[in-house]
Formats: sequence, C-alpha cells, structure tokens
Amino acid sequence: MRAIGQHSSKTPEWGSAARIVVLARAVIGEIDVDPASSEKWNRVVGARRFIAKRENGLRTAWVPGAPAPHQLVAKRRVAQAARHTAFLNPPGNKTGTLVAGFWRALATYHELGWIGSAVYVGFSVEQLARLQRVGAPSHPLEHVTLVPSRRLHYSVRPGVAGEQPGHASFVTLLSTSRAEVDRFVLLGAELGHVTLGDRHRGRR
Repeated sequence: MRAIGQHSSKTPEWGSAARIVVLARAVIGEIDVDPASSEKWNRVVGARRFIAKRENGLRTAWVPGAPAPHQLVAKRRVAQAARHTAFLNPPGNKTGTLVAGFWRALATYHELGWIGSAVYVGFSVEQLARLQRVGAPSHPLEHVTLVPSRRLHYSVRPGVAGEQPGHASFVTLLSTSRAEVDRFVLLGAELGHVTLGDRHRGRR
C-alpha cells in the first residue's frame, strides 16, 4: 500500500478544483458527506456533513448506522436505509496509506449500499496503477472515470487556485444510477475523456 500517487510533500492538504465540485453537484445533487475535509474546505464542497482530521475519517462512520471504515470487514453490514452521497478528495502522505485507506473505505461503503453515489478525486493518474493493490472491492476504472485534458489546479485556499499538481489527475463517479452516469459522461466530456468501466459497459 505504499506510494499511492502521493500529494505534495509540502502538505497533504489541497482543496478540490471548483469545477470538479460543480460537476459533482450537477451529477449527484446535494452532497451528504465529505469524509476528508475541514470547515475551511467545506465552504467549497458544501457537504451537509464533513469529517475533519481530528475525527479521523478512517475511524469514524461516514453515515448514520454504518460501521466505521476500520470495522467494515468485521462488521460487513448491508445498508437498510436510504443511500447517501459523498465527495472525496483524500489527503495524501508519503507512504500512500491514506489514499489507499480512503479509497478502500469508499469502495466498500458503495458496495454495501451505504454510499449510493460518490465522486472521488484522484490526485494523480499514478493512483490508477497503485489502487489495484490495496484490497478494495473495486477499482476506479471499474466505474466511470474522467481524465481531464488539462491539469486540474487544486486550491491553496477557498477560491484561490494554486499551481499544483504538476501532473494529471482523474475523477471517478461511483453510482448505479443510469441518469447520473449519463450526466457525468455528458458534462465530463466538456473537461476531457470519460471512460465507462466494466460495471457500466453494455448497460447503456
């Protein structure tokens, strides 16, 4: 689980590009939870609930009634209530374990029905290679993924874009809604190439 396309070594904290938040809201509507955020960055995402660093999004349940991420394997409960929406731009670290843990949690919550629709921001295309080896129930390319034709400029503070990263990123939609997939394909095509993963080929 090492070196999962890490964020800048200067800081693990980069705000999501505003155009990606706009895309997410246009596709999945209101965002119920951002499990890796802060009061500052939630001004951009606007999630109903966010989980800050001090709460630890890998040890705090993302939605009511669900197991915490570190309990998902032992307490593998399928959701009985309404599904929730999520937006996730995971923090990075030098070993890549944070990105691995957050993707694994999101993919598992989605598989079990706790998260019905989610938009995941991959800090680097390198993650597409490395996330194959983290023990998650699915990979971004099994879903619907956008690779922007131009580099996304992450925010250094709300409303102000920085120069990072110096490489390509990607954005993945996890959803079983055909309408949401269609909207993501249509709107994402304005930013770059969108590919349908194995879970969606043949359904359109």
